[in-house]
Amino acid sequence: NKVAYFTLATTPAFFELNAPLITTANPVNTGKSFRGSKPLTKYSSQINDLIQVLIKGDYDVVILTAGLLTSFSSQIKARVPQVRIIAWLHNNYETYMDNYYRNMQSEFITGLRSADRVVVLTRHDVIHFSKIQSRTIKIYNPLTIKRGTISSLTNHVISMVSRIDIQQKGLDLLVKIAANIPDDWEIRLAGSGPDENKLRNLISQMNVNNKLKLTGSLTDEQLAIHYQTSSIFMMTSRWEGLPLVIGEAMSFGLPVISMNNTGAQEFLNGGNLEF
Repeated sequence: NKVAYFTLATTPAFFELNAPLITTANPVNTGKSFRGSKPLTKYSSQINDLIQVLIKGDYDVVILTAGLLTSFSSQIKARVPQVRIIAWLHNNYETYMDNYYRNMQSEFITGLRSADRVVVLTRHDVIHFSKIQSRTIKIYNPLTIKRGTISSLTNHVISMVSRIDIQQKGLDLLVKIAANIPDDWEIRLAGSGPDENKLRNLISQMNVNNKLKLTGSLTDEQLAIHYQTSSIFMMTSRWEGLPLVIGEAMSFGLPVISMNNTGAQEFLNGGNLEF
């Protein structure tokens, strides 16, 4: 397939891309995901840019990720009806409807109904999104880290991998957990994010500097060692779409402890071994 990427911002790509990156003629460089209202009005120029790209490039399919871009579906279909639209949703139904896109829920729902296919990550989300768009299917994200040696489960280390976002990732809960683990155990958190300074302050306030260590962002090779040298994997997220870190941890033989959210349930099945 001949593929191209389209971006609303001039921010450099985080990943190495093996296809052209097309930037809208009217960039929006907020650095934040859109959580407001009236997306079709506020992004009218960018929608028109995308439509022109689709027309000039004679594209067959466009994949729209998450809610903002999905809301563009109806306008794309109206002007480029031959293009097939896939809405690809990477978080769970409740997070989108009740939190992220509650102020643009009608546009989001219209976009879902205009799409030719909706792709979600869990059984839970197939059930809920199918009520809006019957052509909803589940496709798991693939694991990208190569599995190495299985953990011996002998080190008194609990590993965690997370963006440092205190509210979503439940890192305030993590600090409280660290205060209650045995003195000969420690938690190692790999990752970076906007709340790193706030988290360090919480760690100091709770006096758990010796129990909760921040490693920063790790390469794939370092991440493999991070998993291999721990004995338990923990995730404290309040909500998740499909947390790949659980799949990665399981591939290294780690038992998993997680807060109850729909993404974790897809992996852990309530602790049952048979699906």
